[in-house]
Amino acid sequence: FKRIVITHPARFRIQQLRDLEAAVREAFGPDCEISMLQEPVAAAIDFIVSKEALAVERYTLGVFDFGGGTTDLSLMSVENIRENGFTEIRARLISSTGKWFGGEDVTRFVIAAGLGRCQAIARELRKQAEIFTEPKQAADPSRRWLARQNASALQCWAEQTKLLLVKHGDNHEAHMEAQPGIFPSLKLNVFTPSGMEEISFPHQEIVPKQVDLYAYLEKELMTLAHMLRAMVESTPDKRLGRSEEHTSELQSPCNL
Repeated sequence: FKRIVITHPARFRIQQLRDLEAAVREAFGPDCEISMLQEPVAAAIDFIVSKEALAVERYTLGVFDFGGGTTDLSLMSVENIRENGFTEIRARLISSTGKWFGGEDVTRFVIAAGLGRCQAIARELRKQAEIFTEPKQAADPSRRWLARQNASALQCWAEQTKLLLVKHGDNHEAHMEAQPGIFPSLKLNVFTPSGMEEISFPHQEIVPKQVDLYAYLEKELMTLAHMLRAMVESTPDKRLGRSEEHTSELQSPCNL
């Protein structure tokens, strides 16, 4: 590869950018051509090059970049400069902020909800049943690897379940691919006073409802919306005022 585009967080320092470029050149050779994009620009690239956006001479764009561990909020000023049959797109970051909230938090919510239901079902079947997900919870050192198995199975189940809930809602069974140990039943190691046994928990009995997931997300979304509003109100860029008519018409893309 000789022409490479790499992305970086909006708030990278100059030295961090130099270190990133040096790492790429070490990997691909000193003669490679490197272009750098700030992550908010990369997150919005599909929208920026759309016909709707290209038809506007200049606009201000709000970007929610929902990542694995953080959500970055950014305001960008975008200009479409037309000359000799070509359009040059200039995207300039006006300001940015962020919050430690992302896909990992959604996964943890689904894990907690599913584990709670599994624990309740297990105790109905076996008195004093426990489902351990951390090795230190198991008193017997020889059984601690079973707790690790539970944690891994729950993680896989939750990662896929959250996507099914968001995309297809509560009636997502038709979109599940059968995966032994995960779908249609989640198999976990259950610890009881008499020993350990593997129990299968039907997916539909342990999966949280979409409305509960959205209620959890709503609080975080409102916090992010207030952060974006504060960023708009505090920006020193006076040209924002001339972009209001376009800002209300253009959607804010979200990189999921």
